Amino acid sequence: MKTILAIYIASCIASAGEIQATIDNIGELKGKLYVGLYNKKDGYGDTERYFKKHIKDATRGQISVSFKNIPNGVYAVAVFQDKNGNKRLDTNILGLPKEPYGFSENIFHSLRATTFDEAKFTLDSTKKIILHLKN
Repeated sequence: MKTILAIYIASCIASAGEIQATIDNIGELKGKLYVGLYNKKDGYGDTERYFKKHIKDATRGQISVSFKNIPNGVYAVAVFQDKNGNKRLDTNILGLPKEPYGFSENIFHSLRATTFDEAKFTLDSTKKIILHLKN
């Protein structure tokens, strides 16, 4: 029984990877960056429905975060810079962002948010991605 458990644990560890995300184009040294990792369409981009998240102080230029021991699969990343400290992405009357934001695959639309399917990527060991903040 111990052998079976050891094999199961080893297979789980072997099927886990790491996502290394670099966020660039950070303009202001103001507020925090919220970096959310999502593993399903439902709730993508919602700041409370992430799979994993990192919160980092904004620094000029770029920051990097690592999501470790992540099961292999399909994921997407969304990031925003919370300049005023209210822990959410502020939008205007039309629902368009008033604070910097970005997505894995760096796809931006004028009048709608990027979808999970547009931002998704496959993790099978280690994945390095770069997200460009749109100011």
